[in-house]
Amino acid sequence: MKNRLWMMVSGALLCASTAMAATHPAALPWVQGVVKNIDLAAEKITLDHGPVKNLKMPPMVMPYHVKNVGELKTLHVGDKVRFTVEKLKAGYTVLHIEVVK
Repeated sequence: MKNRLWMMVSGALLCASTAMAATHPAALPWVQGVVKNIDLAAEKITLDHGPVKNLKMPPMVMPYHVKNVGELKTLHVGDKVRFTVEKLKAGYTVLHIEVVK
């Protein structure tokens, strides 16, 4: 009986940790893009980017909300960047962005 209970608990924990890893920013793929516009007041960035695999999104130019507005202060229009993006309550949101050297 204890063995069966332990197996059930272990299975539930494994499922929960797998689900969390799928949406955790570290598990998100990096997307390559170019900065087209930065709107600090609206906390948005417009990016011309390649495919976003985790969202099944084709290459396009699109504005995104930004989780950490401080990251926008280091960027300039024309910068080549890589970023992670997820669909949150606020909409499609860049979770992390950095300049590619």
